[in-house]
Amino acid sequence: MGAPDTPRRGVATIADLRARSIVDPNTHCWIWQAAKIKGSPRIWTLHLDDMEKRVLSGPRATWYIAHGTNLGSRVAYMACWNPACVCPVHVRACNSHSELNRLAEKGGVFKRSG
Repeated sequence: MGAPDTPRRGVATIADLRARSIVDPNTHCWIWQAAKIKGSPRIWTLHLDDMEKRVLSGPRATWYIAHGTNLGSRVAYMACWNPACVCPVHVRACNSHSELNRLAEKGGVFKRSG
């Protein structure tokens, strides 16, 4: 049997997210301790729009796990702007990457346009 992060089990619940994170006492961000690419979480879970398991970005995976609803063409992001955070309370969705860029600029965060 593999480790908890192996594709056999994946991450399916908020408890799974919490178990693989360390909580920052100041920001209340859940800092992901498992797989990352360039500091951003990569999480093996169910992609609800396609109904198949695969590796997803931290915000998208957190959205699916916390809300249990499709995103469709919407973009999931963490409102705390911490790229390593997977706290379900911090996840939001917006309508497009351009809207996300406007939100990031308003929040004082530089977001490269897609």
